[in-house]
Amino acid sequence: MRTQLYPLLPPVSRETLTELSQTWSVPIPIAEWLWRRGIRTLSDFKSLTAEPEISSPYLLPDMSRAVAVLEQALTTHQSIRIHGDYDADGVTATAVMLRGLRELDSTAVVDFHIPNRFDEGYGLSEEAVLQAADDGVQLLITVDCGSSSQEAAALAASLGLKLLITDHHGLSSPLPRAEAVVNPERMANPNRFSGAGVAFQLIRALSQQVNLPISNRLLAIAAIGTVADVVPLRGDNRALVAMGLAQLRLGQVKGVNMLVERIGRSRLHLQASDLAFYLGPRLNAVGRMADAAPAVALLINDHEPELPAVVDQLEAANHQRREVERQLLDQAWLQLDEWQQSGRTLPPFVVVGGSDWHHGVIGIVASRLKESLRSPVAVIGWQDDEGKGSARSVDGLDLLTHLRGSGDAFLKLGGHRGAAGFSLTRQSLPDLARRLSRDLPKTVIRQRYQGPPIDGRYAADDLSVEVSKWLERLEPTGHGFEPPRWMVRGTIGDVHAMGAGGDHLRFHLVGAKWPAIAFQSGSKVAQMPPGGSVWAVGQLQWDTFKNRRQLRFRCDQVLTPAKRRSWKDTVKFSPPPEHLSGLVLWVVGDQSSLVQLSRRGVPSYSWTHPLAERAVLSHQVERGLIAAVALSQWRPWPEWEEVAEHIVWLCRPFSQEALGLAANLLTTTGTQWLDPQWINAKSQDGVLTKWRRLVPDRDRLSSLWRLKRSGHSPMMAGQAIFQELGLDPQAFNPQARRDLMDSPSYRYAWTLRTSAEAEISLQPNRGI
Repeated sequence: MRTQLYPLLPPVSRETLTELSQTWSVPIPIAEWLWRRGIRTLSDFKSLTAEPEISSPYLLPDMSRAVAVLEQALTTHQSIRIHGDYDADGVTATAVMLRGLRELDSTAVVDFHIPNRFDEGYGLSEEAVLQAADDGVQLLITVDCGSSSQEAAALAASLGLKLLITDHHGLSSPLPRAEAVVNPERMANPNRFSGAGVAFQLIRALSQQVNLPISNRLLAIAAIGTVADVVPLRGDNRALVAMGLAQLRLGQVKGVNMLVERIGRSRLHLQASDLAFYLGPRLNAVGRMADAAPAVALLINDHEPELPAVVDQLEAANHQRREVERQLLDQAWLQLDEWQQSGRTLPPFVVVGGSDWHHGVIGIVASRLKESLRSPVAVIGWQDDEGKGSARSVDGLDLLTHLRGSGDAFLKLGGHRGAAGFSLTRQSLPDLARRLSRDLPKTVIRQRYQGPPIDGRYAADDLSVEVSKWLERLEPTGHGFEPPRWMVRGTIGDVHAMGAGGDHLRFHLVGAKWPAIAFQSGSKVAQMPPGGSVWAVGQLQWDTFKNRRQLRFRCDQVLTPAKRRSWKDTVKFSPPPEHLSGLVLWVVGDQSSLVQLSRRGVPSYSWTHPLAERAVLSHQVERGLIAAVALSQWRPWPEWEEVAEHIVWLCRPFSQEALGLAANLLTTTGTQWLDPQWINAKSQDGVLTKWRRLVPDRDRLSSLWRLKRSGHSPMMAGQAIFQELGLDPQAFNPQARRDLMDSPSYRYAWTLRTSAEAEISLQPNRGI
């Protein structure tokens, strides 16, 4: 398709797919998806579909020592405090550890502390250690933090306070001083549990040691943290989430039941995507905006009368978070606009920031920008001379290791492969961006030029109900085992806008057993007449809302045929006015022209540019922040609609398709300007010179047509016109008539013959 580049992953031979389909008894689309996820053998397939099982917790480092410390603390009734983190992984890890200890010893003296993001910051602080000592705590257990808290650990040791660290973040060197450091990053081949997963494994090991059972609700809570922290859903993580989802569907956690009901999801059909997009963000929100304690309360409180108030707190915090996120995201985009408008190229590692940017939301803003720009991103909130930042990675970049390569730029730094947090003194953001852009892996650079890959191209009826059943059976999917993303072709059956303002698009494809949904695409209804063809890119998924369950194809993008709007009424064959108001698009036919316009200060939309630069330029166009853009007609066109007042052609349009594409970009009052004399003077291929001399009028074209039907090849001008009119000598019906004005080439020639300078009134010269 000309509108978007979708890199297809390496091709899989039809023979391979057929063999896998038959061996595994799955449809071809499922076989191709699994092959692309590394499932290649019958053994791989059986392990994927087998009953989930989590490996021994004792494979984690220091596990035996940690169990011994905990067992002694419970036996001797020591005062225990769990020190967690304020994100969804941290609060679920805290809940797992707290509930687990209380289940194994109902007399356990245990409480928890979640640091306030704004007062204490991330990790185990010296203040938290002092407070624990003052409160008489004898054993301090960290969950989802502590691996880089060397000073706090040393203070605890000096105070005689035992410290047990459970975490999954990057390690400091040397390790913090503690009774045990249970962190999979210490393994030669790390088992990438979330913080909640590590906490669950410790409680599981302790239950085996004391020979007492733990409830399945711990699995349910740990599953939420695992998905929310975006760790790979492979191996143990996938098993943990599969088992935890089963328990969530059974209603094991009363607070979660109430939250699920409040947001209109179906508890009986919860999927990993629900944990990622609905539950995780709400558990995160309270810690981002204020105090994370209500999120822990939701997970540990079984007294139902108290839960509605807790759910209200989470919903209010989530609403506030969304509003602040929207504001910061707007400011971040404006900053990128200013960067690009100043003539600077966006670096491969993007850094933005501002004074008093909300520290609780900068991580989400970094995630949003990373997805749009296909680049690693850091977002910084300054307060006076210091700032706090949050960074997000892309595939192929170990973010924490990369940032440590510029460690002297930061005061504090922590995190893992996919996300990191830091503090730093005020400094130049462009300089920091250039520094972090050095030595990035080639895979990271390559991603900047491509959209996310698709797993296959299929006809609508290829994605059958059987395919959907296998997708459901192979849940959970998520990071590291992503659901398939397909490009589907089909014929439009019916189509309509949906939503309160008609903002969304819903359509059916002939032969499909599911509707397709495209959010924020309601304006495409007019471009999608029944019977027309369409390509849709997205995912086939089950969706349940308010207890109504439906299979649907959720579109990332809907690609309709290029000619969506008549171009004839938009074209004027004359020079454009000297002064043009509104957005002006300059269309060129070669790279050198783009360069020349760039030197004159006109930004170009080119598919040789990174996605980040194209995304920023699109933002400028949508917001009316830019006066002109240069386009190449030989590259995929931007997917803008009704944005330009004027389109000025600096080259010959290659076909009606090009004029149709251009017409899509015009407002309802917009104009395309083609100056025949200018184009003729600038043309390098000489074809227009021949047209001007020979001027293939109706009689001349009739003669050329007879030559073509007799097997001869007419001159290039006539050939081009016949192609543009769709005339084939072998299939042409003599009774069928063609409007010569439907050929851009003929309209050029006709205009040249009539007047080379003035705008003319085009009267149709009908039929050959």
